[in-house]
Amino acid sequence: MPRLPEVHVAFASSSLCEVCAELAFAADADALTERAVRGWADEDEDAAPDAVRLVMAWAGHRLPVDPTAEDKAPVLPLTAQDQRVWQRLEPLMVDGPACPVSVQGRIVREERGESPAYTDVVRDGSRIRLSGTRGDPWLVSDGVTTWERWDDTGMVASPYTGEQWYGDGSELACRRSHEDVELFDFGTPIGPIEQVQCLGRDAWSFRFASPPHKPYDMQVVVDAETGLVLDQRFGDFSVSRWTDFRLDEPVADDTFVWDGPVVTRADPGVEGKAEYERLAAEGQRWFETNVTPAPLEVRGKPVSMFLHGSADDGEFQASLSGGVDGLLARRPRSDEWCDLGWSQVTARWSDGTWDWALLVWDHLDDGRTSERVAAVRRWLGG
Repeated sequence: MPRLPEVHVAFASSSLCEVCAELAFAADADALTERAVRGWADEDEDAAPDAVRLVMAWAGHRLPVDPTAEDKAPVLPLTAQDQRVWQRLEPLMVDGPACPVSVQGRIVREERGESPAYTDVVRDGSRIRLSGTRGDPWLVSDGVTTWERWDDTGMVASPYTGEQWYGDGSELACRRSHEDVELFDFGTPIGPIEQVQCLGRDAWSFRFASPPHKPYDMQVVVDAETGLVLDQRFGDFSVSRWTDFRLDEPVADDTFVWDGPVVTRADPGVEGKAEYERLAAEGQRWFETNVTPAPLEVRGKPVSMFLHGSADDGEFQASLSGGVDGLLARRPRSDEWCDLGWSQVTARWSDGTWDWALLVWDHLDDGRTSERVAAVRRWLGG
């Protein structure tokens, strides 16, 4: 079976399902070819298409054609008219209108192969109440305190930190920030931007272009008055939409206050940061004792290390950040392939004791990947 770094680079996987493994070890190239052509639609959800392609490459056969994007439109510049609409529409979607929005209604989220999920919404400015299908609230906020249901033990109280995405389609009750766009993409509008009617309201319909690794554009219908998304679709795979949307109906103030049982827990952010710092310190001590106590700098920037796991035989995986961003792994010297579970490998090398692997995320795109690899190898004595 393949043991080359190119496997990771080309296919982002080196794992094989049992059927592929049996055929591969039997060197049954004809059966592998038939399997690749037939596909895996008749198998369970755990079937791995990349594994089929991996074995096809190993067997020396032509690879199946990559699936094409299912619902993407060409990304063309907006017309002058669409640009004028977008200049008014974008700030309305991000910041909202001058007066706070008061809206009540229901959102349904439908994903292919799953039962619909419903969220009942009551929103008044920064105050919000989200309830599930049975009417049980799972998020309540008065704009000062947020009560959120984590599990069946009760609601957890924490300071209000602004609008957030909570899933089950409830993101349509909130607004996407510029930070969300930077994190998840889907920020480039695709024309035409058309005037439509939705739920009896004036609205705008258009698409957001998907990033290259996503098969669907985001098709949206945006309410012309509030800037809230009334309908959001990723092809027919995932659809979130308001089925009921009502503005400016009276609502009692106690709707946005939770007076039921509250579970007392430490602030998740503070608690998580403390745990991260504890694990980082433990990992650093292990690394200095078992690998090297020497610090590493690349072009004047220090490199920090976070240990993800280690074994008694000295094997480990860790993240690097700073002068080098990426992953580092070591295991005892072996002639067998080691499945790291990485999407790619930048460099592998071995000494008399260890096998090493390094992945450099060269997001800086400054052409200095080889310099970073060489610095890490010198640091580790390789």
